[in-house]
Amino acid sequence: MKDTVKRIAIFVIYDKQGIIDGYCIHIIRELKSVCDRVAVICNGNMTDKSIEGLQEENLEVYVRKNEGYDATAYKYALEDIVGWDVLEGYDELILVNDSFYGPFWPLKDIVESMEEKNVDFWGLTGQVPMGNTFGDAYPEEILPYHIQTYFVVVHSHMLHDISFKAFWDNVKDIKEFTDAVTGFELLFTKYFTEKGFVSGTYVGSTFQENEKIENRIPYIMYSPCELIKKYHCPVVKRKCFALPYQDILHYSIGQDMSMIFETIESVSNYDVDMIWKHLIRIMEPGRLHQVLHLRYVLPEQTSLMTDHKTGYSKTAVIAHINYMELQDECISYLLHLPKEIDVFVTTKSGDIKRNIEKIFLDKGRKNISVIMIGNRGREIRGLLIECKDIFLNYEYICYVHDKRTTGGIADVKIGEKFFHTLWDSMLKSRAYIDNILSLFEKNKYIGLLAPPAPYHWSYFRYLGQEWTGNYQTTKELANRLRLNCVMQEEFAPFVLGTTFWCRTDALRPLFEYGFCESDFPEEPLALDGTFNHAIERIFQYVAQSQGYASGIVMSDADASSYLQDYHSMIIGVLNEYRKKARFPYFYEYLLDMSIPEEFIDFCVSFEKVYIYGTGRVAGRITNWLRTAGMEYEGYIVSDGHRDNAKWNGKSVYVLSEIEVENDKLGIILGLGKKYQKEVIPILKKKGYRNIYNILK
Repeated sequence: MKDTVKRIAIFVIYDKQGIIDGYCIHIIRELKSVCDRVAVICNGNMTDKSIEGLQEENLEVYVRKNEGYDATAYKYALEDIVGWDVLEGYDELILVNDSFYGPFWPLKDIVESMEEKNVDFWGLTGQVPMGNTFGDAYPEEILPYHIQTYFVVVHSHMLHDISFKAFWDNVKDIKEFTDAVTGFELLFTKYFTEKGFVSGTYVGSTFQENEKIENRIPYIMYSPCELIKKYHCPVVKRKCFALPYQDILHYSIGQDMSMIFETIESVSNYDVDMIWKHLIRIMEPGRLHQVLHLRYVLPEQTSLMTDHKTGYSKTAVIAHINYMELQDECISYLLHLPKEIDVFVTTKSGDIKRNIEKIFLDKGRKNISVIMIGNRGREIRGLLIECKDIFLNYEYICYVHDKRTTGGIADVKIGEKFFHTLWDSMLKSRAYIDNILSLFEKNKYIGLLAPPAPYHWSYFRYLGQEWTGNYQTTKELANRLRLNCVMQEEFAPFVLGTTFWCRTDALRPLFEYGFCESDFPEEPLALDGTFNHAIERIFQYVAQSQGYASGIVMSDADASSYLQDYHSMIIGVLNEYRKKARFPYFYEYLLDMSIPEEFIDFCVSFEKVYIYGTGRVAGRITNWLRTAGMEYEGYIVSDGHRDNAKWNGKSVYVLSEIEVENDKLGIILGLGKKYQKEVIPILKKKGYRNIYNILK
């Protein structure tokens, strides 16, 4: 590396809560290792603690309004913080934002390797030309090659050229994310390349060039593990963890993010704890559980635990037994437990208390206590009131309770199945219990493990709808507990049933709060919206507030049944759907599940609405319009492609028959992505402006 090179870095940070996380401090320290000056620009407010932490790094820290994303923050720093005159004294400029984790290798080595290349500016990664994914926000059909601007280095020749300042003078107001990409990132490389400057990237992109443009994807988003292992990519983008899961399923089975920590640790000494801590803090727990595949299948016959006594001595099981007819089954599960694990049973029945004490005594099991609880509050009050002090005396706790459903024979059998799902997932066998404790010991960020949600019989309709009217009461409880969590109504809780394994630290706020009997509603308990229902849904948010992630756990034998059941259920749903319509891809099926508000807004904005196409996608749009009770003029096809005068009872027109009336006419694209690339340029060339693309 050239020791005489004088560098300055501008690092832009934004955090909704104003917190600077460890992964950002790591980036800053790496920048300091190669730069003479590092200016940190905070978009939006920062907590005093975070600002103090930055100042301890001997940094310049500037806080501004959260406006214009990173592009406007860079411009602000260049013009108002550094100044163009001062910039003349530097040989290189590094522009960096906080949208990635890394670098996984010393930045000094990366910069040194790039100094050997004859380039004027470079980035860590670049994207080769690919199909336009921004719709009308970008005027061309193909997105140009560009360096991704989360990390850009500008060398002296370009830095001091008049065109560099001119570029920033022309940066327009940026209000939306798409503006930041189309109005800054896509333009940056193109602008300076056209000025004669040479660009480069640390991670090569030639492997993408062998693919057809229509088949190219943003690899940094969808294949991070491959980029790290095969192409020595030193970062993973934060957005990889936040992509809609249905988008991920377009290209893979979602395995990359479940392997990302193992991948990083296999190639570097980067502390992945920084990623865990940040993700747990900012992500909705259900989304984190989904993207990281925190759904564990553990052996029920083979123990993976190495130090049994240490694990057992820190563990207790609390069980609530309420029904006489279920006590024998509950006891059989409890007898799976190693003798070293303490057992506490809560009950309202003196007969159950005496029976359990006798059975355990006869079996030579002395480490059991049966606790009588009050009537008000059901099993949850026993856990939070009578067992409060017990809970806080251990490191790991399993909590289970019996369950019964009344009604006809079908209802009773369903209740039995739910009961066994809960207890099998928690206490299936001694080896299985060992493996749950081993999982906690192996991953220090897992704080809560729950059984899978029931799906059989009428429970099926609640999958994805687990709030069932309890969002507001749960939100109020979170505020009462002063939780620092991400709770969103559009993401339902996946931990239900008040049955779980946990680290006691993960749920500590629940037990330290000090609930009393009057907190619980009197019987008869309402079907929804009570304090009990809020408690049932709060566990994963308490764990998040404590810095832990939550997951689902089941035995390998049960997982086999679940896989078969899920497969059969999906086939059943699809077969019913196929009776009404045909669809080739999962994303097209999703289109029929809900009608976007923007689609309705578009349709009511014009006197005449046409659907372009007469295929599967056009059929989906037709169903939308009919479901919404909205009228449309008919269908449009390209000239020479009309096979029938009518389709779905409406006229089919060729494009040349339609007059351009932009104030009155709207066109909805009913075409697959392949044909859209041919049709959209034709429509724009003919002057049509009001085009709605449901697959954009």
